[in-house]
Amino acid sequence: MIERIQQRGPNDCGIAAIAMACGVPYDDVLPLLNKGSGGGINETDMYDWMLANGWAWQLVYKNQRIEQGKYQQREPWPPQPFAPSHIVMVRATQAWHFTVMDGAGCVFDPWTDERKSLDHPDYRDISWVMGVWKIRKEGFPLLFSSDWLRRKIESDPDLDCEAGSSLPSTQSLRQEG
Repeated sequence: MIERIQQRGPNDCGIAAIAMACGVPYDDVLPLLNKGSGGGINETDMYDWMLANGWAWQLVYKNQRIEQGKYQQREPWPPQPFAPSHIVMVRATQAWHFTVMDGAGCVFDPWTDERKSLDHPDYRDISWVMGVWKIRKEGFPLLFSSDWLRRKIESDPDLDCEAGSSLPSTQSLRQEG
């Protein structure tokens, strides 16, 4: 069950949305706000946080390409819920805004608790819906460090990378260490 989290300022809806959708404390996500220019976070900041914290996502955009340079709106739009929780990019009043939807289609808006569904009149447009799933306790190690691989190889002398692999071989890792 999603617990609604109120955003604390005018530009932190993304922080509150990640916290709600992922069931983590707001303050655990707050450092992400330092990456931006003060105007909040963007989609790629979300990807980085998800990857670093063991989450997978599937993103469905409103428009789909039908051929080179031509797009059409998906029908029906928006999609039915397809994950345990979702982050949704909506145009609320004048600006783009992150909100959250659970697996039953209930909306949890970090700005106001009055918006409870995606058909609320304040939502003038919906750009995309991102389903999120927790897939591991820790982040994806290859993105940040190969120390985990070095420890694995050192603890298992029979393990070696395949020839032609872009991963370092056991022997080269032992020589580096």
